[in-house]
Amino acid sequence: MIRRENVASLWTRANGQSINSAFDGPAISIPVTGTANGEPNGEAIGFDAIGSGYFTLSDDAITQPLRYFARTSNDGPEPAPLVLLAAGSNWKYLDDGSNQGTAWRNSGFNDSGWSNGVAQLGYGDGDEQTMTGYGTDANNKYLTTYFRTKFVVDNAADLTNLKMKLVVDDGAAVFLNGLPAAYYHLATNAAYNTAASPEQGLDLEDTWLAFSLDPNLLVNGANTLAVEVHQWSPISSDISFDLQLLATSQPVAHEPPTLSVARNGATVILSWPTNAGGFVLESIPAFGPPNVWVAASGQVDTVGGQFTVTNATVAPAGLYRLRAP
Repeated sequence: MIRRENVASLWTRANGQSINSAFDGPAISIPVTGTANGEPNGEAIGFDAIGSGYFTLSDDAITQPLRYFARTSNDGPEPAPLVLLAAGSNWKYLDDGSNQGTAWRNSGFNDSGWSNGVAQLGYGDGDEQTMTGYGTDANNKYLTTYFRTKFVVDNAADLTNLKMKLVVDDGAAVFLNGLPAAYYHLATNAAYNTAASPEQGLDLEDTWLAFSLDPNLLVNGANTLAVEVHQWSPISSDISFDLQLLATSQPVAHEPPTLSVARNGATVILSWPTNAGGFVLESIPAFGPPNVWVAASGQVDTVGGQFTVTNATVAPAGLYRLRAP
């Protein structure tokens, strides 16, 4: 890239291509301010730390404005994941060795009688934030411990690339909103007294294991994660559990509704699609101070898949718009 006072040029370079060879190719002009009211003497470019755009810099002794240009291509770095459930979160847990069947996996299950604590949960390693129990016989420990927690999602339809990161020793079955999400060292629908197989290796007992989950399991509002952790043997010395849930937010693009205007004698009829729910029709007599848009007068009717407002004029001439909710 070469930057001069009011222009900048960018050359793309392929892997293994020399700089001299890249400069022989065509240049791409990229925007810089380079004006008297923008940068007094713009001569530099600085890229932001995450590759989402660049800054243009100036070297004027008195004013040194900083301008930012956002990336417009889609080949930049992946957006930072959205944390739905953080490591070290609070969990309800049941460590009495009982057979809980399947009802405990569901969102409406009453876990008010369970214990609670922050992760990492378990025993035997010395790094637990919350110690769980295993019964009264160290040589015949409970095979299964149950965990539940809730988290809130506001835009489930916009979430993709749902990832679960799991610390577990030895095996786990994970359910999201009552449905199976992942199994590790356990067969599908393993019974509560099934031993995990194989035993978790020592080098993996505190390792975050990554799993891709189906984002369609998420719902708007409260979501419930239910996890049962299984020992490989009743003589095992320890269990470990922590979990985090991440996703990528990709808002669904919606085409803006079209506002149509027709005149019928002395009245004006404005209409827009009924699938554009929540949009508000506003009007203003004309552009100019104070530029105050107000809700347009007139009753909103529904005719043939269109919202319509008749006689919505506020002056002999006016401007109308639909404002997004």
